[in-house]
Amino acid sequence: NIVLNFWTETGLLGLAAFAWLLIAGLVLSWRGYRRMSGQWRVIHLGVFLALVAVIAHGLVDVPYWKNDLSLEFWSILSLTLAGLLARSRDGVIA
Repeated sequence: NIVLNFWTETGLLGLAAFAWLLIAGLVLSWRGYRRMSGQWRVIHLGVFLALVAVIAHGLVDVPYWKNDLSLEFWSILSLTLAGLLARSRDGVIA
């Protein structure tokens, strides 16, 4: 279970930080999907679904603590941030 593993590896503060990152990523990618158009809309949907997959997979296994999977997690979160920054650069703030 990803919750128990984060709790044992990083403590309650690390668990809370990861939960905040995951929830913020879900919210921002969903907002990006709803508000964006074109190619960024598809990317935000992909990030949202990938984060849902991390949660679903995390219920039976720990997908984060392997080096390549933690890099994937941060990479998909950075895609949402890039989309939001691209939107704010165009004069519209998410």
